[in-house]
Amino acid sequence: ALVELARLEEVAGDREAAFALYDRAARADESNHFPAREAARLLGELGRSEEAEARLNEILVQHPYDARAAMLLAELRIARDAEVAPTLALARRAIFFGGGAPAQELFDRLEAEGADESQPERTG
Repeated sequence: ALVELARLEEVAGDREAAFALYDRAARADESNHFPAREAARLLGELGRSEEAEARLNEILVQHPYDARAAMLLAELRIARDAEVAPTLALARRAIFFGGGAPAQELFDRLEAEGADESQPERTG
């Protein structure tokens, strides 16, 4: 019920209320990582990226197969210009665990960025 209320709040545009409800749902049923992941996603959208990253890391320790959590964490790392290699590993994990085309696109984008960083600067 809390998850459905959170979805309604999010659709209505109240991300703070939606976050609070997802967070409450996550605490009520720790075996279900969906509300925890959604709470972390909203934290990122609310500009609380450090907290979102910490929560996503916790989710991935407990549920290493969560492709969506890996993708969300990778996107947060990209936004803060984090080291490419660990972010690429998250995208690879997302592909392996069923992230589909969005995970592949994320991986391809990161791989291209990594290749760009490893190319020596040309002069003259």
